[in-house]
Amino acid sequence: MSERGNNFDYMYIEPKYLRADPSYQRTIDHARVDRIVKNFNVNLFNEPKVSKRDDGFYYIFDGDHSVAAHMMKFGKDAPIKCKVFYGLTPEQEMQLFVQQNGISKIPTRIEKLRALANYNDPEVTDMVESARIAGVLIDFSQEPAANKIIAVDTAYSIFRAIGKSNFINMLCVIKSIWFGDAESYKSVILKGFAYLYRHCSEQMMMISNKEMTNALRGWPISKIIERANQLQGNADRRYATAIVERYNRNKRTKRIKLPER
Repeated sequence: MSERGNNFDYMYIEPKYLRADPSYQRTIDHARVDRIVKNFNVNLFNEPKVSKRDDGFYYIFDGDHSVAAHMMKFGKDAPIKCKVFYGLTPEQEMQLFVQQNGISKIPTRIEKLRALANYNDPEVTDMVESARIAGVLIDFSQEPAANKIIAVDTAYSIFRAIGKSNFINMLCVIKSIWFGDAESYKSVILKGFAYLYRHCSEQMMMISNKEMTNALRGWPISKIIERANQLQGNADRRYATAIVERYNRNKRTKRIKLPER
């Protein structure tokens, strides 16, 4: 049974023919599925969007939680009304997944970046490779570990703002100061250092990574946070100020001066 569209049909599909491509799809949030079932309203049900591939299966790129909720409420064999697209490549499915902005749960930035990385988006893969060069891992998972960035969204924004060379230098400095401590890759710490590479770029070019490392090594991360919380203004600048104060201590030359507010 179908309702013909221009490049898609509305069809009732048995769940056994539905698939999720792990290269871009997220894992199921069972608490969210429970909420959908509890508040289920057939008039508001968001038909899953799926892509029919040559293997005969339908790959969900929007509505995976809706499918799980439908199966929980009506049974694993109950057909589900889906919006079926034809002729899409897996890359095009991924792009549609990334572009979701409708009723369904919108993918997080990290989920979108992971999908883009899996399909070799040039900018995202360049960020991951740049981090690797610095000895730092970006794998888009949220389990903390030494020498690993969890704040991927922050890292991506910084990479685009300060460029590849500065990004690598920044991560090398952070790694050298705190020996890969997971706390040193917190979003606020990354943003504080990025502020320097973005707004004090000429000054930073005159300072070697070794000089930055020697000036800051042994300084507990908790002290940066404590000092930044004592200051006023934009968070990025507050953390940058805390870093600069420590760096400038006992420095007669190559001192860093932050720009006026």
